[in-house]
Amino acid sequence: MLIRAHRWSAIWVAVALLAVSLIGRTADRFAATSGTSTNLENSRGITAPTRRQLDTAPAAAPGLPAGANAVAPMTLVVSLRPDVTSPAGAPVRQTVTRTVSRIHVKADDRREWLFERNPIDPRRVEAALTDHPSQTIVLYDETSLRLGRNIRGWADALTLGFDEQHLTGYKRTSEARTVGPIRFVRYATADAQRVWWSEDHAIASDFVLLDTVGTTLVTVDSAIAGANEVLLQPPPIRFPTYRVLDIADWQESH
Repeated sequence: MLIRAHRWSAIWVAVALLAVSLIGRTADRFAATSGTSTNLENSRGITAPTRRQLDTAPAAAPGLPAGANAVAPMTLVVSLRPDVTSPAGAPVRQTVTRTVSRIHVKADDRREWLFERNPIDPRRVEAALTDHPSQTIVLYDETSLRLGRNIRGWADALTLGFDEQHLTGYKRTSEARTVGPIRFVRYATADAQRVWWSEDHAIASDFVLLDTVGTTLVTVDSAIAGANEVLLQPPPIRFPTYRVLDIADWQESH
């Protein structure tokens, strides 16, 4: 798990990713795309969630998709197109560096995320947001990710928010396509909804995330084998002069 703020001088305990708070925000639920093409509006930036008290014990993290324990190091370019009903607006492209245990997500030079799989319970996840303008590293525990980012566990980080369980309502087709080393297979329903899924790499493409803000179409544009290990280092090692705060302290200072 991620080491707490006052212990960052110790060894990082053992990120295999947009978010869509991974990548800015993550969905409450999933909907596959239809067969017709869609365009989208401007994206939304990363903001600190409102601090909330936990009314009940958090639900267990979802199970892991097949292939989660054998994910090969990969660097992806992922497009996020907010508001699928809008004909205007350019997509936001994020670079996602993923391995079996860590995921790094970066859309611009202002902020980047590092998600880390829990080594004791591999379904769980913690994260660090590096905010470069304020030179601050913000630590998120699993409760903060769930409440503030709707990231329920490692599966949500690994799949960019797609819930593999939704595939039970879809029929696997014989149609396939490749993006770099990733082979995607098309799943579809009778009413022309579809999604592309790679079981080997535990990742989806061309699916829509729905939340209280709106909709986002997620597409994997490119992929190459290998991961930049520098990006997967603990943020305090990469940025030793930055201050380190828990999310609660970060919220209170803003």
